[in-house]
Amino acid sequence: MSEISQKTLNAPSGHTANQAGPRHAYDNDEIDLFELLLRLWDKKGMILLVTLVTTLIAGIYAFTAKEQWTVKSLCLPPRMAQMDDYLTLRRPLLG
Repeated sequence: MSEISQKTLNAPSGHTANQAGPRHAYDNDEIDLFELLLRLWDKKGMILLVTLVTTLIAGIYAFTAKEQWTVKSLCLPPRMAQMDDYLTLRRPLLG
């Protein structure tokens, strides 16, 4: 493991977690992106494993779940009376 991943998360840099005193917000509220990326890279196996297991569970559920919905549709051609109404409304739009 890298030296960065062995640091304690509770203590600001330069301090130890065992020092007495009240806990105050860090003076430096910046995020060290390089350290964050290193920690993510160190845990890439766990991230990949969790992602694959979750995807597998979701896929199994999606393909084996019982359908709880049903849709039926019936399409019929329009009757002449309906076409007459349609053409009457459309004529002014065509100009």
